Amino acid sequence: MLLGAVVLGTGWWWSHPNVYGDVGDEFGARPEALMSVYVAMVEEPDLGRVTIINAEPRVHVFGGEAQADVLLCNAARIGIVYGDDVESQCFPPGQQRDDASWDQVVLKVTPLGAGTVVVVDGIDLTYKTQFQRGSEHTGSTGAIVFPNE
Repeated sequence: MLLGAVVLGTGWWWSHPNVYGDVGDEFGARPEALMSVYVAMVEEPDLGRVTIINAEPRVHVFGGEAQADVLLCNAARIGIVYGDDVESQCFPPGQQRDDASWDQVVLKVTPLGAGTVVVVDGIDLTYKTQFQRGSEHTGSTGAIVFPNE
């Protein structure tokens, strides 16, 4: 009986990490032109190397269309950045290699038309640490309002 409880408890612990915490900070962005907007979602945790397996943004788009992508960025110092100046320091989670360094999970939103409003409700990360693997809804919430022209 005790062995069964230990096995169940270890299985639950392994599949339910809590590295990043709940959805937290709020942001607002209003670029003056139709351009990509980068928003920092979470930073790499202090507990050691985390491998992001999959990352899906939770966004709702109103009044137009937009493309939302999650990137891993290194030394980009992103809070909210407009334009493509940081793209060279970022890569998609599926391209993460053992030697690829990153320190921020970033949401990139690119409008596909004027007058688009994008409401962000964090991101869903599937990841593994040295001992655990699981998924977590984390990041920031907010809105990006693109201009009408």
